[in-house]
Amino acid sequence: MGVRGFPPKPTAIRKLEGIPGHRPLAMNEPNYLSGIPDRPSGMTAAGRKIWDAYISEMAHAGVLRLVDGSALARLCENSAELNHLKQGMRTMARQIELKARGELKERLKAYRAHPAGKKPTLAQILPAGNGLTAFLMKPEGRRLRNTIGDLEALINVQQREFGLTPSSSTRVQTTGSFGGAADPLDRAIA
Repeated sequence: MGVRGFPPKPTAIRKLEGIPGHRPLAMNEPNYLSGIPDRPSGMTAAGRKIWDAYISEMAHAGVLRLVDGSALARLCENSAELNHLKQGMRTMARQIELKARGELKERLKAYRAHPAGKKPTLAQILPAGNGLTAFLMKPEGRRLRNTIGDLEALINVQQREFGLTPSSSTRVQTTGSFGGAADPLDRAIA
């Protein structure tokens, strides 16, 4: 089940707006230091590339905090794994397609050798679809596609946490710089 309603506004934003609902302010909000987290050791090469791409995009927005390193590392490793799985699926589909082309030549030879009255139709001889559709018709192909779909859904949730999807980017409050928490009043004036 999904999260219902709008996420709560940060206390600093509520103070700027004048606390229109007159509800008490949350006093137990965590206040982590802003900054670019260190890349965790042990990441794969593909994960490190994705890390560098995310850091270069997110650093100037001031979204990152020092404690976000492990969550961002999981996102990067999951994205690298997704890319690897998709590449593997395409490779398997190409192999099936090449094998089907070899079989197709033999089928066409057999088709030409049939007597005229007993020939099967070309639709019976030619395979339907391409290598990818043939692969997805197999049980292992369907399992791989389901795994890819589950991983894509997980990555989407992880990206939302950092405001990396179009709809979630409107909900993330940025500071504009990561050098420490700027005064909320200064941010509102600017």
